[in-house]
Amino acid sequence: MGCGGSKTSGFINLDEPSELSSALGEEEINKVHSMIRWNKPMRDGGDGIKEFINSEERANCRDNGREGTTSREGITVPARKATGNRPVHIAAQNGFLPILKHLVAQGCSINAQNARGNTGMHMAVEYNYPKIVKYLQQIGANGGIKNDAGWKACDGIDGIKCPSSPDYHLSQIQQARTSVKLRDALTNALQVTNLDIGVIANLRIRYFKKNPDLWTEECDEVMKELIAINTHKAS
Repeated sequence: MGCGGSKTSGFINLDEPSELSSALGEEEINKVHSMIRWNKPMRDGGDGIKEFINSEERANCRDNGREGTTSREGITVPARKATGNRPVHIAAQNGFLPILKHLVAQGCSINAQNARGNTGMHMAVEYNYPKIVKYLQQIGANGGIKNDAGWKACDGIDGIKCPSSPDYHLSQIQQARTSVKLRDALTNALQVTNLDIGVIANLRIRYFKKNPDLWTEECDEVMKELIAINTHKAS
């Protein structure tokens, strides 16, 4: 999956979200986010998304968290830390392409970052929504933006989608369901450094107990190479 993007014709907001969105009240922001999260109907009238999310301010409204309060009746409303998520993050995280397209039409910033530096593309890559990723790339989203952990948008939130990341290879090894795929995943892991051999060793034990046919002698041979390489690099 490439990190680049190619802009289509028409206006696409690639800038930082307008500060006007911060003028919206908490209740209004919560309603916008809730409508997207629960995939409310797109219809124009009544409680439809098109009717309510009808401005750049609402299309970019940011979750600012909440301060703890206590009412006169003694009811405590706990504080909630800000996620910094905007509508684009919620739509991308849940794979809601029609909603995302409507947000773009309303002027949402497709490169907006949340409190952890993640963009909508970080979300879509992480949660396996290739159609969302493809759309964002087509309209010019920047897959090279890094989050606070240092991972590019096209690599996901934790880099687990990046072939140069040890976590990516551990994930591929864990997800292998045939001996061939397991062997190939182990072989591909020879490309990276700082691989947690302990995790793979535990997987090997588990496979021997539950599915002894999955871990073959070929897998053992590759495992020896992984141990030798990572022991050498650690020393």
